[in-house]
Amino acid sequence: MSLAEEIGFSTAWFAEHHFTNYSISVSPLLMAAHMAGYSRRIRLGTAVVVLPLYEPMRLAQEIALVDRLLEGRLVLGIGSGYQAYEFERYRQDVSQRNVLLLSHWDFIERALTDGHAAADSWQGEQVETDFLLTPLQSPLPPLYLTTTQPQVLKRFAHLGATPFMTAGWRG
Repeated sequence: MSLAEEIGFSTAWFAEHHFTNYSISVSPLLMAAHMAGYSRRIRLGTAVVVLPLYEPMRLAQEIALVDRLLEGRLVLGIGSGYQAYEFERYRQDVSQRNVLLLSHWDFIERALTDGHAAADSWQGEQVETDFLLTPLQSPLPPLYLTTTQPQVLKRFAHLGATPFMTAGWRG
């Protein structure tokens, strides 16, 4: 990390993949927090947090905490994921990935920008929760998004999210 900073990189990115040698980072937020101790200037980014694989209430708190630990250097990349075997192992339906991404993000955005959000309890009731920890960057860290889905891009447009493109962007 110190070499990347020394030679002028502006951002270091940490991918998320599970049960594969494609990436050893199963938690890009945890990697970014760890690498904070090895850097002073470089921004640290998640490329990407696979939103459907997370519990949104916990993830909202972790995003806020990591941005504070990094003293406002977090760059938040999020995505819906695409690897069916990862979803199967987390007992999620990969065909629902965009629906889950949007519903999870709706909750996370409210929690981080409004300081409160409602979630379903285990009994199916709506429970209002206050979030006292917010990101240092306001209203949110810079946001990157991996998708080519028009409805998802439209949902994030007001946040100025930058689309991430990969080698497989054409399908």
